Amino acid sequence: MKIILNCKEAARIVSEGLDSKLPFTKKITLRFHLIMCKGCTLYQNQITALRALLHDYNNKIEQEDFLPGPPLLSQDGQSRIKSLIKKALS
Repeated sequence: MKIILNCKEAARIVSEGLDSKLPFTKKITLRFHLIMCKGCTLYQNQITALRALLHDYNNKIEQEDFLPGPPLLSQDGQSRIKSLIKKALS
């Protein structure tokens, strides 16, 4: 493992660290890069936050009382659109 990473390598290691525990040498090398690179630090913060949001959203979906909101179309409107699509495809 080389000591100095470029941003592409750092981003790959950040992503890898989300899926599994990084070896000590990779952690140190990444930490060194993040100290010097604000762009990669921002990337790490964003990808970590996005993963947490998706995890929370997934947990809410799995709850029985979770409702995504009222449908945008009435049941009648949905039925009419379905029948028009069927007519157009036949």
